[in-house]
Amino acid sequence: MLMAYSRSASGGDGNCSRRITVSVKPKCNTADCPCAEKGMSAPFTLSGEIECKGGVGAENRYLLKYNVTNKSDCVLALQSLSLLNQVVKTSSSRIEPKTTQTGMSVGFGTSVKTPPPSETKISATVQYTLNGRKCTETFYLLYRRCH
Repeated sequence: MLMAYSRSASGGDGNCSRRITVSVKPKCNTADCPCAEKGMSAPFTLSGEIECKGGVGAENRYLLKYNVTNKSDCVLALQSLSLLNQVVKTSSSRIEPKTTQTGMSVGFGTSVKTPPPSETKISATVQYTLNGRKCTETFYLLYRRCH
């Protein structure tokens, strides 16, 4: 409830008051969104690229830049991506149903003992949740070699 009272120009009590009552009804997402099964398309798309940034000390450094489109009726939350023998934690962002989140990036490193890949596409296993249900899915991302 919000109450507003007026004052006169000289600072004395005015003769007006207003009362506004606001009610909020929470909207819960009750959609049933199962994890993708073999042969089914994933409930989201992940696109982007892994860019080699070169060696720094005992590490090969990489930058993962990606976009996510949530095609489901459920709230999607990416947890981590497993790629180049590393588990890369993603920012804990919620992606609302039927929306796209663009311009996300995360840096990570691998041991210099592990040579940079020679392929142009790298598989990434994504750990994610749909309305709290834990799921995994594999995507292929473009790889840009070190210069």
